[in-house]
Amino acid sequence: MLYDGDCALCNRAVQFVIDHERSAQICFAALQSDLGRSYLRRFGLPEEDYDTFVLVQGEQVATRFDAVCRVNQLMGGPWKVLAACLRWVPESWGDALYGFVVKNRLRWFGRAEHCRLPDEEAAHRFIGHFDES
Repeated sequence: MLYDGDCALCNRAVQFVIDHERSAQICFAALQSDLGRSYLRRFGLPEEDYDTFVLVQGEQVATRFDAVCRVNQLMGGPWKVLAACLRWVPESWGDALYGFVVKNRLRWFGRAEHCRLPDEEAAHRFIGHFDES
């Protein structure tokens, strides 16, 4: 899951996934990181556009509303049910709502001045940030 590391809302979303995901399979990298930019290049996405939430699954990439739906699916439990419900929303409507939130997210939520550091159990999920190598 690639997210805007400077956005407070995006950082809260990462923490939400960590706290609520059942299988702990989703890993995270900031879009601004070297790894994040390399994924953007790999999938032909703009490297300086941090308004797009990105989910990479192998050789598949999802952005915007589709990525939100897929993350909910991967989280399992009630979030999987939410993902199924969101799939009934036309993608153009979902992307429009996503775009509205993205346009206003920094004004509404601000920049991420402080990030909760992951505990030892979650640190390995932040690829390219807390690696011991």
